Amino acid sequence: MTLPDAFGIFCISLIASLVSEYLLYLTVYRRQSFRNDRDELIALQRKLHQEEHRIVRADRKPLHERRIASLERTLQETYARASRRKMWMNLAISIFYFFVYRAVHRTYSGRAVAALPFEPIPAVRRITHRDVPGDHPRETGLAFIYMLCSMTLRVFIGRVSGHDLPPVVARRLSK
Repeated sequence: MTLPDAFGIFCISLIASLVSEYLLYLTVYRRQSFRNDRDELIALQRKLHQEEHRIVRADRKPLHERRIASLERTLQETYARASRRKMWMNLAISIFYFFVYRAVHRTYSGRAVAALPFEPIPAVRRITHRDVPGDHPRETGLAFIYMLCSMTLRVFIGRVSGHDLPPVVARRLSK
């Protein structure tokens, strides 16, 4: 159990995340239809924000609420359309991540690759201590490190690249 094992898994996950983001760019993000949807989302989001913060008279309140509801509906439809454009490529990327995991698993299986600075709760321990020999609960295996790296790096690279859908829209729609 050394730092190079965990760092190696991190590097492999970083490369896989960069490859997946590049594939998304080639197949989805650079297409004009996706860019139009993304620009429309940003404009609708701005318009909705302005409409929500507009001060209206009491007699205009029902009209104002209908306008906000209409903007939210249009925003949801546009977001769904843009998400559908990415759906098949995201499925292919999930399969790609599975094969990368299988390849990494051949190298790092059956050994502890990192040590946690805390003892995880029993429900999480099954994930952190998976495929690690021994009973030391602070040791963690490949599955946990790879899962954390893959999830965080892919989201981070997507946000930094600036091609993905605006995150505020996703938060707005989850309300």
